[in-house]
Amino acid sequence: MPYISGGTLHQRMAKTQYLEAHSILLCAAEIVCGLKFLHQRGIVHRDLKPENILLDSEGHVRITDLGLALLNMFGNQTATEYGGTPLYIAPEMQEGKPYNASVDWWALGVILYQMAFSAHPFNTQEIKELLNKKEKKLQFVSSVLHNDPEFPDWVNCNIKDLIRQLLCKDPSQRIGCDDSIYHHPFFSGIDWPAVQSGEAEPPFPPNPVLSMEDLETICPEDQDLFQGFSFLNADWKKIQPH
Repeated sequence: MPYISGGTLHQRMAKTQYLEAHSILLCAAEIVCGLKFLHQRGIVHRDLKPENILLDSEGHVRITDLGLALLNMFGNQTATEYGGTPLYIAPEMQEGKPYNASVDWWALGVILYQMAFSAHPFNTQEIKELLNKKEKKLQFVSSVLHNDPEFPDWVNCNIKDLIRQLLCKDPSQRIGCDDSIYHHPFFSGIDWPAVQSGEAEPPFPPNPVLSMEDLETICPEDQDLFQGFSFLNADWKKIQPH
C-alpha cells in the first residue's frame, strides 16, 4: 500500500466543529464510489469508519483497512458473523441476523451524520454519561434498533433525507445497494464518472507549503517520519521544526 499523506477523515473532523457542506458532499460521493468498487467485487468492508478513511496528498478519499472484510459476497450471499466497530454496526448485525453489503451503507449514514453535525446519530449524550459499561452498551444498541436520528431545524432537507435512507432499519429498503443513490437529490450536480476516475475536485484540497511560515500545514505525524534523516540534496532547503 502506498504512503497516504493526508491523514484520516477522523483527524480532519477533529480539527473543526463542522466540515464545509461542499467538502461533505464531495467526500460522501467519493465514499459511495469506493463502496461501489468494493461491492462490485464481492467485498463487504464491515469496518467503515472515519479512522479507516484516509486522505491522499491531493485531498481525495481512500478507503483502507480491509482486515475485517468479507469476500465473495455476490448476489444474495449473506453472512452472520459479528464484526466491526460497535458505533458503526448496522441493526441487523446487532441482532445476529443475516446481512449483506447493506451494512456498509449503514456505516456511511453514521459517518455522514458525524461529518454534518459533529455527533453520533444514536450515541447520545445521555448514553455517554452512563457509568456502567454494560448498561451503556445495552442502551446504545437499543437506540440503534428502535430510535430515529434527530436533526437540527436548520439542516438541509436533501442531506437529511439521504441520512434517513442510509440509516433505514430495514436493510432491504436501505439506499445504496442499488444505483438509486447516484440519483438522490443530495448528489445533484455530482459528475459521477469524474469522481470514479479521480478527476473530480477533491473534498479536502491541501494548503500548499510555500514558505517556512507554512510549516504548520505539515502535520506532526509526517514531520516525525523524517527525524534523524541525514541526507540533504544541495537544491533543498532544510526545514526545522519550531
